[in-house]
Amino acid sequence: MTQAFDAAKLGLIVLTAAILQVTVVSSLELAGGAPDLLLVTLVAVALLRGASVGAGAGFFAGLLVDTALLGTLGLSSFLLTLVGYWAGRYGETSGRGRPHAGLVAVGAMTILLAAGELVLHFVLGVEVSPGLVLFDALLPSLLLNLALAAPVAALCVRLLRRTGREPAVREVRLLG
Repeated sequence: MTQAFDAAKLGLIVLTAAILQVTVVSSLELAGGAPDLLLVTLVAVALLRGASVGAGAGFFAGLLVDTALLGTLGLSSFLLTLVGYWAGRYGETSGRGRPHAGLVAVGAMTILLAAGELVLHFVLGVEVSPGLVLFDALLPSLLLNLALAAPVAALCVRLLRRTGREPAVREVRLLG
């Protein structure tokens, strides 16, 4: 019962972030960049729940965005699945308790998402300016995402708090 409730809360958080991203946040543009509330929420969820949950939430979030924007179906799903997985792996291997873990993960995933979008658009033959994506829009978007990281993470921690009955995601110990 508690796992189903936790999954429902997680789905509602991702759904809300996706709706807000598509309807409100993506139209907020400052200095050529726009914040990505969905990415920041996904990173916070993945850091809290691990790589598997992060990948599943990323796929769900990407599918919502692709269908809402009528874009190339699967493009956002693929990229956000990778973001959720790698953010979750970072949380599992580096220690969630570190105060800078969320900022590092949001920064790295913002850069990797921009690069991934650029590569996939090139592979699909869609005309995109690399200078615009990597130089003009990336820095403002990165700064806006970093500004969103702490409040979104605090809200996700509050909403996804463990009750003590279910097992927490354990950290992975690296060999070598």
